Amino acid sequence: MFLQKFLNTITRYELLKPKEKIVVAVSGGPDSVALTHILVSLGKNYNLRLHPAHLNHLLRGEEAEADASFVRSLSQQLGLDLTIEEIDVAQVAKKDGLSIQQAARKVRYDFLTRVAEKIGAKRIALGHHLDDQVETILMRLIRGCGPEGLAGIPPRRKMADDLILVRPLIEITSAEIKEYLKENKLPYRIDSSNLKRDYLRNKIRLDVLPMLLNLNPNFKQTLLRISSLWERDDKYLEEAAEEHLGRLKKEKEGSLDLSEFNPLPSAIKSRIIRRLLNTIINNHVEFSFQHVEDVLLMAEFGPAQGRLELPGGVIVKKEYNVLRGELRKKKGEEKKSFHYSFFPGDRVELQEIGKALETNILSNPPFRISKDRSMVYLDLEQIKPPLLVRNFCPGDRFTPLGMKGTKKVKDFFIDLKILQEQRDQTPIILDRKGIIWVAPYQISDRVKVTTKTKDVLLASLEVTT
Repeated sequence: MFLQKFLNTITRYELLKPKEKIVVAVSGGPDSVALTHILVSLGKNYNLRLHPAHLNHLLRGEEAEADASFVRSLSQQLGLDLTIEEIDVAQVAKKDGLSIQQAARKVRYDFLTRVAEKIGAKRIALGHHLDDQVETILMRLIRGCGPEGLAGIPPRRKMADDLILVRPLIEITSAEIKEYLKENKLPYRIDSSNLKRDYLRNKIRLDVLPMLLNLNPNFKQTLLRISSLWERDDKYLEEAAEEHLGRLKKEKEGSLDLSEFNPLPSAIKSRIIRRLLNTIINNHVEFSFQHVEDVLLMAEFGPAQGRLELPGGVIVKKEYNVLRGELRKKKGEEKKSFHYSFFPGDRVELQEIGKALETNILSNPPFRISKDRSMVYLDLEQIKPPLLVRNFCPGDRFTPLGMKGTKKVKDFFIDLKILQEQRDQTPIILDRKGIIWVAPYQISDRVKVTTKTKDVLLASLEVTT
């Protein structure tokens, strides 16, 4: 029964191919031991080349070391090469602003992908089973997932162009796995953390699920049947979302054109947002229904420039007609301030933004107005040295060319739809009387060249990196 279910699953979802290299995630627990054993048993028919991989999260001390020792012994008995690594998950969680569970998921998938790339494997096999599927669906419902969360854990998932993650045990129950281990007299390890009620999944397994099964002994089958029906619809909607996403993406990675995005049906839009968020963070965080709704509300009804901070350090920004997602900058990567004094004729290197400001004094020049906004002619007589170049500061005002009164630089940026990131890197050039050039957008009317101008300051902004 166990073997037939296993074969039905790998056939239905095309999980295995003959002669393939497969990385098998082996924790030492019952699921991964059963998976490894049955894959070895199938090796003769499929001619599979298996490579176990074990990761010590450094969270359980001697118990985790014993797990690693067990997996090492198991691999030797089966005649398989093994890769073992240790990664301090607690440090990763602290560094990246993630929960322990999120960090563990992140480092685990990164590790397995790295091993697969190293040995040239096209598949990564995980030991998730039917009970994991039920627990995951319940956990997503409790946390507030969108309807797509009902689809549960996929039997296979594309990790990269030539790498697929597969779950051959996904239709087999935990009880069936333990019976298989008993029949084949296979030892395994028990993770003591699975018995603690510190995590939501454990509470569901130990408390919620038994209560639901008491109310309906067929609850697991009922829930999975609903999930299966929804999965069919979800697959169609996901394919439609993928098609739209390819069309809506701006040149910059992680950006969408809102003029085409907002009119789409909500079912498609929510999936596009999830895909966008998961692209940013590599699927290491599950975003709730409310997270996606907040992004959708900002996209359609939010101000011209808005910002949302989501789990995992993800930031979503609305910048006029563009929705952009990115990871929060780490310390040292924030806005780079610059502040340099100089005199007419000097060159100033603005290394913080990869640009340089060049100034040259021209006497009675035969000049003409340049169409290149990065080069301007200013009336030297109207400039009061010393000069200063710095970042934009709140409250900055100047008189744009052709205007009589002053205007806030912030309002000037808004009128031109200059994004916040660009504003932070816009050089503001001042003399003792105020701003003379918001480079490269506009000069002050006070320093414009007229028929009375004798000496000219030619200023240019160059890209150096």
